Amino acid sequence: MATPIKTIRTRNHAFRSMRVIGDLCRLTGESNLVLGLMADKPRYRQYFMRKKDGSKRPIEDPDARLKAVLRVINDHLQAVYYYLRPGAVHGFTISSTSDETERNILSNARAHMQSHYMLNLDLKDFFHQITQKSVVQLLSSHFDQWDDSLIHLVAGLCCFRGRLPMGSPASPALSNFAMTDLDHELMTLCKVYDVVYTRYADDLTFSSREPMSSVFRDMVNDAVRHRGFEINPKKVRYYIMEDSKVVTGIIVTKDELCLPEEYMHQLRKEIDLYRNSVIVDTMYETGMSGKKLSLFEQEITGKLSFAKMVMPDDDEVKELEDLFYNEVDVHSVMQSWLDIPYIF
Repeated sequence: MATPIKTIRTRNHAFRSMRVIGDLCRLTGESNLVLGLMADKPRYRQYFMRKKDGSKRPIEDPDARLKAVLRVINDHLQAVYYYLRPGAVHGFTISSTSDETERNILSNARAHMQSHYMLNLDLKDFFHQITQKSVVQLLSSHFDQWDDSLIHLVAGLCCFRGRLPMGSPASPALSNFAMTDLDHELMTLCKVYDVVYTRYADDLTFSSREPMSSVFRDMVNDAVRHRGFEINPKKVRYYIMEDSKVVTGIIVTKDELCLPEEYMHQLRKEIDLYRNSVIVDTMYETGMSGKKLSLFEQEITGKLSFAKMVMPDDDEVKELEDLFYNEVDVHSVMQSWLDIPYIF
């Protein structure tokens, strides 16, 4: 959802106008002492989320009070970045009501629709590669009117264990700031080689109507390493003209964007499992955690929203929406735990 341009201007001015820690206290509503304790001994709940490939992604979730402070910082960082963002960036950035095109995962994919060749790169451990020292440096560079104590306090609030945490509201915006020089360098390189470049978070996509030379690809790799980032070799993909091309999970053709068949198939299985779980829990009072069901529901809602955003007129998406949102008459269905399908 777009942010009013007046709000962006106000937040940009407020953040750029800060000088000392007291200014941040007024902005967040917290005292100097509390902010200092949060930065010195940040409280995070750590857990793991399983990824599609079976590996685990560490999540570091700040406690409620710290998260509220980080959300304020994020809102203002986003407003500042709005005026700095390179044209290639489509992720982790706000759009204003005055923008002609909203920047999001769809605009990122659409930029490559007319291309025949594509190179996808993924940055390894993206947030964790951005250290607290580099956060101090980028804050010093962009907010040279801040005194040192304010710079180090903001960096301390936004970092955990000496780097950006995976799960903080402020990490995405700061990662964009940290990528600014690399984005501009890659945009300059791609202009010379007539290549389209976009970035969505840690996903870098390059496309062209002609094959990309090994020299160009080596220069991209060198630029990434020079800026202190590391490419995940397992996620490097080079597509030629005949290949089905995928950008951030979206299939890109010259005519349309769509989702892979396996995405829709898995979504249908999850909806069936959710509906069966609700039925069994209601009928037999299994004691299934309401919180788990709620999280499951939120996950499916998010996946449905994504499918509808990519393919708004697709019949299967509409069918799955009806299947999920229509009320289930539990009294007319006889089912047991043995009927619930497993998802392998």
